[in-house]
Amino acid sequence: FDVFDKMHAANPPMQDWKKRLLARIESLDGAEFCGRVDQHALAVEQQNARVWAYPYPFDSHTETSCITAMEAMAAGMTIVTTSSGAVPETLGGVGTALEGTNASFPADEFVEAVVDGLTDPVIFTTNLLEGRERAATLSWQGVADEWDSWFSSILSTV
Repeated sequence: FDVFDKMHAANPPMQDWKKRLLARIESLDGAEFCGRVDQHALAVEQQNARVWAYPYPFDSHTETSCITAMEAMAAGMTIVTTSSGAVPETLGGVGTALEGTNASFPADEFVEAVVDGLTDPVIFTTNLLEGRERAATLSWQGVADEWDSWFSSILSTV
């Protein structure tokens, strides 16, 4: 299990949580902390990864889409994240999205969900199938079809 990271470098409280998460993950056989890598190397690793752990504890309403969630689903990873920003809309119900913000981040629940994603074959298989299916709908054509349906439903009530 490899961990790729660039998160929370300037946030001391989240650094403490991240240290606990990494300690728990590294206690598993075969876990390695890799730090930051370039996009190509990350794409290669995503194809072999089992879990996408994305602790997004910010209460953001400005994010319009989460490209890393799309990449993780397309790669067939188990999704573990928080339900902030555009993550819930992008995931469309795939994976585990825990409630929490920077002030009330569910650290222990998050760690348990990551470990479950690594060790439970049912969770992994479900995420793999549902994630790839969801990712396939997240194209420009898929967005256009969704908007067309949405606008049609609104116009039908006018």
